[in-house]
Amino acid sequence: MQKTKKAVFTIIANNYLAQAKAAIDSFLEHNQNYEGRVVVVDENEGSAIKEFGKERVVFIDDLNIQNWKKMAFQYSLVEMCTAIKPSAFEYLFDSGFSEAVFIDPDTYFFNKISSAEKMLSKKAIVITPHIIESADWENEINYEKLFLKRGIYNLGFIALRKGEEIEKLLEWWSERLINFSLDEETESLFTDQKWFDLAGSLFEGVGVLKERSYNLAHWNLQEIKSFEYKNNKYWVNKSELVFYHFSQFEMDNLNKIGTHQKYFTLKDFPKSFSEMFEDYKKLLIKNRVEKYRDIKYKFDYLENGIKIPREIKRIYWLENRNGWKTAINNPFKANNSFLNWLFEADFAGSLAPRLVLRMFPNNFLLGKGKVPHWIHEWYALNWAINNLSEYFGFDNYFIARLKNYRSYFLKNILVRIFKKGR
Repeated sequence: MQKTKKAVFTIIANNYLAQAKAAIDSFLEHNQNYEGRVVVVDENEGSAIKEFGKERVVFIDDLNIQNWKKMAFQYSLVEMCTAIKPSAFEYLFDSGFSEAVFIDPDTYFFNKISSAEKMLSKKAIVITPHIIESADWENEINYEKLFLKRGIYNLGFIALRKGEEIEKLLEWWSERLINFSLDEETESLFTDQKWFDLAGSLFEGVGVLKERSYNLAHWNLQEIKSFEYKNNKYWVNKSELVFYHFSQFEMDNLNKIGTHQKYFTLKDFPKSFSEMFEDYKKLLIKNRVEKYRDIKYKFDYLENGIKIPREIKRIYWLENRNGWKTAINNPFKANNSFLNWLFEADFAGSLAPRLVLRMFPNNFLLGKGKVPHWIHEWYALNWAINNLSEYFGFDNYFIARLKNYRSYFLKNILVRIFKKGR
C-alpha cells in the first residue's frame, strides 16, 4: 500500500522567519510523517533558504498565480498571505502530496494532531472554530459579535485531503480571494477567513474539530477551566494541549497576551501559562527574531523605495473592481499609469486630482448654492497637502506631486477668472 504523502506549510514575508521556524519545527517534531514547506511572499534575499533549505522554500513566483503583482499591490501583507493560501494548497497537491495542513506562522505545537488526522481520514476538510462554548457574560457576547464579522472559523489551522471536492473548493476560494481577500468590515470581508463561513453549505466533507486543545488563543481564553504542566506536557481542561496560537504576541509586553486582548492578562492564569509565553519568547530570540522582524516587506513599496499608502492600495482595488481597464504589467513602478492617473483631473470641469476626489468623495467636493465647486476642490487639495503625511502616512514623494498639481490648479483658476472677467 502506497504511503500517503503529507505536507505542512505556512505563508510569510521575510520579517516572520523566526516565527515560521518555530511553527514548522515544532509541528514536525511531533508529526514526523510530514514534510515542511514555507511559502514566501517577498523577495528572495537568501534568509529563507538559509533557515529552511532550498527544497523546503516556495516563492510566490512558483505558485503560477496570474497577475499576482496586481494582488500584491492592492493588498496588505496579511491580506496577500491569506489570498494565496488556496494557490499554495494547489501547488502542494500538484507536487504529489495527498494531504496538506496550513498553520499560521505564530502557532506552536506541543503534540501530535491525532484528532485532526482521524477526522481528515473521513472528511475532506478539517477546520477549527474560534470558540466552542456559548457566552454567559457580556464580554463573551462581544466575542461572539466579533466572530460574526471575522468568521466563525480560525483559518490559522486548516487541513485538506486531495480529491474532487477539494479541487472545487480551492477553485471557488481562489477565485474570490483574487479580489476579495480584504480586511474590510464595510465590505463584510475578513481576508480568506470569512469566506469559509459558507464552506459547510457549499461543499461536502467539512469537518469541524471542536477541541479546546487545538487553536487555543487569546480569543478563547474564557474557555480555559484548568491549565497545567505535568509529565512534560501542557494540559488544558484535562486534555493535552496540541497547539497554542500566539496571535498578536508582544515580545516586550507578555502580560498583555495579545494586542487586542482586553479582558485577561497572564496574571489571570496559572504560572505554567506564563512560562509557556516566556519559553516562546526565548525561542523566537534564539531564532533571530530581532534580526528578521524589521525587514521591510517588498510589496509595501514602489521600486523607488517609496512606501505605498493603504489608501492608494484601496483606491487601486476599487478602481479595478469598477472596471478600470488600463493594463499595468508592474504596478510597483514609480511612474506607472495608475499612479499618473491618480494625479490627473477626474472629469471635465474638475480641477482636483483623482487621489483627492477618491479619498474625500463627499467631505469637501460637493459645492452647494452659489459657491463654485472649484473652491471646495481647492480646499480639499490644500487639506490633503497639509495632512496626508501626518494622518495617513503619505511619503513626501506623493505630497510633492500634489504640490505640483496645485501649481497647475492655480494656473487653470486664473485662466477661468480671466476669461470670465473678459
